[in-house]
Amino acid sequence: NLPYLFILQSDPTLGVTSSSTTIAGLGMTGFTDAALVTTPAAQGLFIQDNWIGFARPPGFGGANITNVSLVPVGSRPDGIEINSSFNTVRNNEFAFIDFGVILGGPQYPGNIVKTNSIQRNRIGESGPLTGDGVFLYDGAQENFIGPLNTITNLDGVGVELIRASNRL
Repeated sequence: NLPYLFILQSDPTLGVTSSSTTIAGLGMTGFTDAALVTTPAAQGLFIQDNWIGFARPPGFGGANITNVSLVPVGSRPDGIEINSSFNTVRNNEFAFIDFGVILGGPQYPGNIVKTNSIQRNRIGESGPLTGDGVFLYDGAQENFIGPLNTITNLDGVGVELIRASNRL
């Protein structure tokens, strides 16, 4: 088990970038902190069509993987932590995690979170998760949440804004 599956970062001084990267079509499991984290210089990312916190449904793309949590027992991982600007998170399914999508502070505007399904558990089992579907912290602003996000069956808040200026 790893703390993170993806850390998308860039270092302009070295000429290395993960900006404009697309992460798509993956079943993200086996992480203890977050499936994916961005650093400030990694911008313009597309995170789409993934299953975060559980395996792909049986028969999808020829896979025969059960729809059960593969997040390590006792961990309370988050789905995606965005600490950069101008990223799109769309068409993902989140389950068996604490927070679905976390958007960083006011220095990271222009993120879009739409058409996602964020649930505690797709198959109706309960769990110790208390996080929010989408959490905008530390004055996050100028981000767009929606349309067509389905946020349900959480012990936390659907969308939590702290000193934020965003469109819902």
